[in-house]
Amino acid sequence: APFDLENEMPATDPWGLERRGDDIYELGCQYGEGVAKLRHIKLMRQAAVYWQTYDAFARVSMSVGVNQLALSLSYYVLGYAMTEVEAPMAAIAGVTILISASFWLAYVDLSLSVWEFRLFYAFLSFGPIVITFASYRWIRRDESEAAGQL
Repeated sequence: APFDLENEMPATDPWGLERRGDDIYELGCQYGEGVAKLRHIKLMRQAAVYWQTYDAFARVSMSVGVNQLALSLSYYVLGYAMTEVEAPMAAIAGVTILISASFWLAYVDLSLSVWEFRLFYAFLSFGPIVITFASYRWIRRDESEAAGQL
C-alpha cells in the first residue's frame, strides 16, 4: 500500500490521498460506558432535550397550516367555480372534498373527545357552508332579477 509521506502511515486509498483514521476517536469501536462519553453522543443528548418541543410545534403548525390551506382553497373554489363560472355542483363537490379532507386531517392529528370533535367539525364547516349558500343565492339572484325585469 502507498505510504503517507508526512506521517509515514499507510494510506487507505491506492493514490495515497486519504490517511487512515486510527487516531480519530469517534471512529474507534467503543462499547458500553465508552459510547456515552463520546463528544457527538453528548451533543446529541443535549439537543434531544429540546427536540420534543420543536417536534410538537412543527406538528401543530403543519396541522393548522394544512387546515387553513384546505379552507382557503374551498373559498377559492366557491369564488371561482360558483360565482364566476356559475357551476354550482362542481363548486359544492370541490368544497365537500376539501372540507372532508380537513375533517380527516383533524381526526388523524387531534385527540379529542366525541363532543369536542363534533364542536370542532361544526366550527370548521360553518364558514364554508354559509359561504356556499350565500354564493349560490348570489348566482341565482341574477336569474331572479332577469325574470322580474321581463
